[in-house]
Amino acid sequence: MYEYAATIDRIIDGDTLHTTLDLGCHVRTRVIIRLAGLNAPEKATAEGRDAMCWVGLWMAQHPGPYVVNTQKDRQEKYGRWLGTITAADGHCLNDDLLAAGHALPYPA
Repeated sequence: MYEYAATIDRIIDGDTLHTTLDLGCHVRTRVIIRLAGLNAPEKATAEGRDAMCWVGLWMAQHPGPYVVNTQKDRQEKYGRWLGTITAADGHCLNDDLLAAGHALPYPA
């Protein structure tokens, strides 16, 4: 697993976010992160819009900086990087999204 300091640039849906990862030595890269271990409803549904709003509220309650842990720097079938997002206060977005019932467990 690899760990990066990150900013969240945009919420795509309940389980996908645009991020900027700090690779060190003043090098940054923009990466789409697919939250590992869960599956949120599609944003075209009411449940999907709720999940997306919940992620925005989570970010407001747990402001950055954030840490992204990627899974072996492995991309999933749509080219997104699989990872977990943790706020400075130690809360994990992946775990909290599952606990709130806005996503279902999904094998990594």
